[in-house]
Amino acid sequence: MDADRRAAQRRRRHAGPGWLGLSPHRRATILATLAVVVAGSALTVLPLPFAWLLVGRAAQGVGLGLTALMMGVAGTTSPRSAARP
Repeated sequence: MDADRRAAQRRRRHAGPGWLGLSPHRRATILATLAVVVAGSALTVLPLPFAWLLVGRAAQGVGLGLTALMMGVAGTTSPRSAARP
């Protein structure tokens, strides 16, 4: 119960998409972000009308904007000794 309360406090402290990296479903979140980028890339490659190109580019922007989440996850899951030169 105490661990749940601490996890909720950590989530409240972090504003923006960083709280996604604190959830217990980190892997699913990262895979969903990559799926958004791939779907956006597919929309931009296909010969579709211009509106679909804009939708694809927007999806790429959202997905790549969340890559900061992956950096946060890597920082919290990698061992401290590996981070030092």
